[in-house]
Amino acid sequence: MNLAAVVRCSLAAARVEGIDFDSAWDEALGALPHAATEDAGQAERRELECWEGALRWSRPFFRTAYLGEPESRRERAAGSIQELVA
Repeated sequence: MNLAAVVRCSLAAARVEGIDFDSAWDEALGALPHAATEDAGQAERRELECWEGALRWSRPFFRTAYLGEPESRRERAAGSIQELVA
C-alpha cells in the first residue's frame, strides 16, 4: 500500500471517530516513515522525500474530502484524467 493510501485509511478512521481534520492529519503523517530516519538507504530517503512533498501538496484536497465538501472543478478534472490512465 502506498503512503497516500495509508493516510487516506487513517483519515477515514479518524473521521468516523469525530476527530477534527487538523488533528487527524497530524496524526496520520506522524505515523508515516520519514526521510530523516537513519536506517533508510539513499533511494528510500529520496522516495520518502517525494511522498512527503506530494502529501503536503495534496493536504487541501484531503481536507475537502474529509469535510465532505464538493470537489472543485480542478479536482474533478484531475480525477477524470486519473481514470483515463488507470
